[in-house]
Amino acid sequence: MSDNGAKFSLVGRMFHISKGSARACFDRVLNAVLSLKDTFYSGPKENERSQSSDRLFVTHGFPDCIGCIDGTLINLSEKPQWMGHDFFSSKTRIRCSCFNNL
Repeated sequence: MSDNGAKFSLVGRMFHISKGSARACFDRVLNAVLSLKDTFYSGPKENERSQSSDRLFVTHGFPDCIGCIDGTLINLSEKPQWMGHDFFSSKTRIRCSCFNNL
């Protein structure tokens, strides 16, 4: 979510809390997730980022870019219990990103 107050107002109404409380919850969750990134995510190393950036610039003209989202659809084994309808498309798949295998 961006810093768009309207979205926090919508989330607040959905959960019967204020826009400020919705923003505070969002910030807490985001910080919690980011605090675990080194445990659960390993992105490309510096040399890999440099190679990806160079390749994307040469092949597609994107400067300082290490990856692209391509909108690939993948199958899920089951619908998520919480707000599952938001994760599925009309083809009962979820959108994911592809790390620059263009």
